[in-house]
Amino acid sequence: MTLSNENDKKFLAFFIVPRRAMLKQQLVKLKQIGNLRVAACDESNDPAQYINNYDVIICTPQKLLK
Repeated sequence: MTLSNENDKKFLAFFIVPRRAMLKQQLVKLKQIGNLRVAACDESNDPAQYINNYDVIICTPQKLLK
């Protein structure tokens, strides 16, 4: 196994929130952590389109099922 370097950043995780109302709140808090590229997946977008451009994707469990 090899460690990735700074130039080879990949998608890290989904952050699941129970309600859509919490998406923006969690987005703001996660952006304060540091060098994370964070995106909130809203109802009109597919989570797969964010994977190549962001480290953390915030969404509801229902969005992952669709």
